[in-house]
Amino acid sequence: MCVEKKNGDATMKTGIERRMEIANMVGMKGKMHVDDLADYFNVTGATIRADLRFLEQNGYIIRSHGFALVNRDVLSRLASSATSKMQRGGSDFCELIANTIHDAIDEKNTIFVDSSVLIRKALKQLSDLKSSTVITRDLNLVQNLPQLTDCNFFVTGGRVNVEQMKMTGTRMISSLKQYRFNNVFVQVDSFNTKLGVFSKSESDADMLRLLCEISEKITIVVESSAFNTSDSFWACESNKINSVITDYDLDDDIKRSLESNNIKVIKLSLNT
Repeated sequence: MCVEKKNGDATMKTGIERRMEIANMVGMKGKMHVDDLADYFNVTGATIRADLRFLEQNGYIIRSHGFALVNRDVLSRLASSATSKMQRGGSDFCELIANTIHDAIDEKNTIFVDSSVLIRKALKQLSDLKSSTVITRDLNLVQNLPQLTDCNFFVTGGRVNVEQMKMTGTRMISSLKQYRFNNVFVQVDSFNTKLGVFSKSESDADMLRLLCEISEKITIVVESSAFNTSDSFWACESNKINSVITDYDLDDDIKRSLESNNIKVIKLSLNT
């Protein structure tokens, strides 16, 4: 198995960070050999074997003949635990998101789906994604959509945010640069109709700014309460967004402002 080696980033990791990334790599690939991991992290085989013993003792992986194998039961429990800590959207709003995503993609598109409880819950309602290629940084997404058998899932590189089970950091941003997307589906923290889209995270803002450059269309999910607020990090101008999916509380003035920027507004109906 060939693993891309990136010494500049790997050698700076603490033991805990390295072990969590090993668990993630094994989870994504199914199995990894000791030699490949030692080469990737630029450490000795003895160090990797110690890491694998720790991960096996804690139930993250299974060791077998020089390989680390995924322990799928534990990964599922981790994903469920992380998901339970985050807020959940209403079923009607999720249905709107699901239908909008399905309508917005064509056969065999390449799409990016960001880490979002609302979007993930919405995708659970779909039986297919029109044979699309799906790129994501959401580790929960891959674990929780077994019904979507018609598409191929790929997870970005990056550093694992263990609490939210998603990839972050500069390597996540860099890994996105190799793709070009037909559509992108992202939930954002705040949207000021005059100033643009903002995020609480610098990494998330950088990601959305890049996605605007490499995608044909940008579709964002944003709750009505997040409009005309501005978080710490600016991501992009309003006119970079093609479509907005939001709930029924959206103010009419905000809706008109969005539409004046040629943004399609998909709003939950009170009668839904």
